[in-house]
Amino acid sequence: MIRDLRAAFEIDNLRRAWRWLNTNPDAQYKSYFRNIYRAYAISHDDNLRDLHNRLRREVYQPTHAAKLYLPKKSGLQRTYTLLTVEDQIVYQALVNIVADRLLPKVRHRYYKEVFGHLYAGKRSRFFYRDWRKGYQRFGSAIRQVYTRGFVYTASFDLTACYDSIDHTVLSHFLTQLGLQKEFSQRLCEYLRHWTANPAEKRIYQGHGIPQGPLSSGLLSETVLSHFDEDRPSKPRSWRYFRYVDDIRFFAKREPDLREMLVEMDLLSKRLGLFPQSGKVAIHRIANIADEIKSVSRPPEPTAMMPAPNQNRIQQRLKQLSPRYKVSNETRFKFVLGVAEPSSALSDRLIQILRLQPHLYISIFNYFGRYLQIPIRTYRDLARLLRANGLYPAFVAAGLRAIRGRVNPTCLLDLQKTAGEIIAAPRGKRNPELFAAAMSVMLPDGRLPWADVVRLLTRGEDWWSRADTLPHVQITHLGRPSYESLVNQLLTDASTDVGLVAAEALSVNALGISVSVGKINPVVQLALKAMGYIRVRRGGLCALSMAMGQMLGPGVKMIDWKSLFGNHYKYNIGKAVRLRAYSEGDATAWVNLLDTFHDDLLDSLFAQEAGALGTYVHGNLGGVFSGPNCRFCKKYPLTYRTFGEIHKKRLESILSHSVTRSTGKRTRFIEYEYIDKTKPKLAMAYSEIWALCP
Repeated sequence: MIRDLRAAFEIDNLRRAWRWLNTNPDAQYKSYFRNIYRAYAISHDDNLRDLHNRLRREVYQPTHAAKLYLPKKSGLQRTYTLLTVEDQIVYQALVNIVADRLLPKVRHRYYKEVFGHLYAGKRSRFFYRDWRKGYQRFGSAIRQVYTRGFVYTASFDLTACYDSIDHTVLSHFLTQLGLQKEFSQRLCEYLRHWTANPAEKRIYQGHGIPQGPLSSGLLSETVLSHFDEDRPSKPRSWRYFRYVDDIRFFAKREPDLREMLVEMDLLSKRLGLFPQSGKVAIHRIANIADEIKSVSRPPEPTAMMPAPNQNRIQQRLKQLSPRYKVSNETRFKFVLGVAEPSSALSDRLIQILRLQPHLYISIFNYFGRYLQIPIRTYRDLARLLRANGLYPAFVAAGLRAIRGRVNPTCLLDLQKTAGEIIAAPRGKRNPELFAAAMSVMLPDGRLPWADVVRLLTRGEDWWSRADTLPHVQITHLGRPSYESLVNQLLTDASTDVGLVAAEALSVNALGISVSVGKINPVVQLALKAMGYIRVRRGGLCALSMAMGQMLGPGVKMIDWKSLFGNHYKYNIGKAVRLRAYSEGDATAWVNLLDTFHDDLLDSLFAQEAGALGTYVHGNLGGVFSGPNCRFCKKYPLTYRTFGEIHKKRLESILSHSVTRSTGKRTRFIEYEYIDKTKPKLAMAYSEIWALCP
C-alpha cells in the first residue's frame, strides 16, 4: 500500500477519526446515528483494528449511502447523505490526512479572510475550531472594513457547491497538496460510490461530495481555498471574506468591486462552480447590521433570562413573524427553543409552517415538548402533514413529533397515515419517512409478525432497518419471535444493522440461535465483548462477499479458497475491484476479469492433475484450442464464457491499440456487456465448483 493511504489507515488515525465523529457538534447528523454509534462503541477498539486490517489488505468495500431530501427555503430540496458508521470512519480518516497537508497552506488566513471549517489540529478533541468564534470574527471583520470606507459590497454564493465539485478538479488540488495520485483515486472512488443516485438502477456521477458527514466541509476547502489564493491583484482597493462557500466582497468604489466580481466569476467557472446570479447584487451599504447574518448578533435577551417569561416569549415570537412570515429565522429559532407549548402559539406555528415549510425542524421540536397534543391541534397537524407529502423529511419529522403524544381517540388516524406510508411500493419509499412511519406502528404492535420480519430483514435500505429495530417491542411480538428476528439480523450483510441487533440481544438478555459462523464478522466482535462468544468464527471471506454482491447469492456457497489454492490471497483484492468496476467501468472489468481467470485456471488444471492437459500460467489464450479439447468437454460453460471474455479483452483499449485478428482499432467496452455477461459468469463458476476434484 502506498505511503499516504497507509498513513490514512493507520490504527491511530482510525481512532482519531472515530473520536471526531463522536465529538461532532452537528446534532442533526448525529441524531440519525445515535443508536448505531452506541452499538459500535461496545467493541469499538476491536472493530477499528478489524477495519484497519481490511483496509490494509485492500478488501474493504464501501456501502451505498442512504439519501434524505430536506426542504429548502426556495421550495427545492437539499440532499442529505447518510453513510454507514464504517464509511464515516474511513472517510474521516482519509480527510484527516488531507487536513494535515492543507493546514500549513491556509492557517495564515484563519480569522482574517477565512472563517468557516477551520481545522483544529490532530491533538484537538474536536475536528474543527469552534464555529461560533469563526462566525463572530466574520461579523467583526465586516464591521471593521465598513468603518474604513469599504461601503460597496456584493455576495458570491456558489450554487449547489458540494454537489458540483468535480472529482477530477478535486484530484488536481489533492495532488497539489503533495498527496499521491493513488490516494486521490481511492478517495474519489469512494466518493463516486457514496454520491450515486439511490434509484433501483444506480447512476454513478463523477462529481459531488456527500453533504452531512463531518469530513465534507474540510474536503471542500481544498477546492474553495483556490478562491483565497488566485484573486485579482489590487488588495488595497477591495476586501474579501469567506465563510465556507459564502464569499463577501467589499470595496470603496463600485468599479473596483465589479472588476473583482468578473474575475472571480471566471475563476469559479474554471473550477466548474457557478455563483447564484440572483444573489450577486452590487450595492452601497445602507445598514451594516443587515449585511451580517443574524447568528453573529448578540443573543436574544428575552430567551436568555434565568426563567424566561412565557408571555414575553410568545409576544416576541409574534413580533418575529408578522403575518405568519419569519424574516429573521435565526432569532426566531433561538426564541422558539425556550417556548412552552400553548394552543395559541401552536396555531400560529402551524400557519407559519404552511407558508414556510423549511422551518419544520425547529417547529416540530416545539410540538415534541407536548405531553399530549390537544385533539384540535393534532387534526391541524395531520392536515398539514398530508398537504406536504412532496417533502418526505417534513412528514417524517412531523410523525416523530406526534408519536407517543396523541390523544387515544386520534391514534387510529395516525396509524392509518403511517400504514399507508409503509404500504407504498418499495421504489417510492423514502428511508427517513419509512423509518418514522415504522416508529409509529411498531410500539403498539400494529404490524403483523410476517410484515415486521419482511420489512426488517430484506428490501429496505440499511439505515431505515437499523433505525427501526429499536422500536420493535418484545412484549408485542413475544420473546421467541423477537429473539428469532434479532438472530436473523445478526447475520445481516450490513454491519450497522447487525450491531444494533447485537445490542438488542444484550439489552433483552436473549440467546444466540444461529450458527456463529453465519453472523456478520464485525458483529461477532461485539458479541465477544459482551461475553456471548469466545472466538470469532467462519463467515464469508471478502472474496466470497465481493463475488456474491456482483453475481448474486448463488456463488457465495463456492469455496473460493479451495478453488484458487495458492493464488487465493492474490485474488481477494481483485474480487473487490471487480465488484467496484462492475458498477461503472466495463473496460477495466473485462481486463481484470481476464487476470482473475488466469489464476483460477492455473489452480484448476493443477487440481485436475493432468486430466485437462497442461496450463501455462500467464497464457490464458492458449487454453482455448477448440471444442474437442479436454477442458471444453468437461467444463463447456466455463470454456465458452472465459473464452468470450478473453476475446472481448482483445478489443479493449486498455489491452492493445488494434485487434490483432481484424486490424480494427480497440475501444472502450460498453457497460451493457457487464449485465449480459454476469449470468454466464455465475453459471461458469458454479460449474467449476460442481465438477472440480
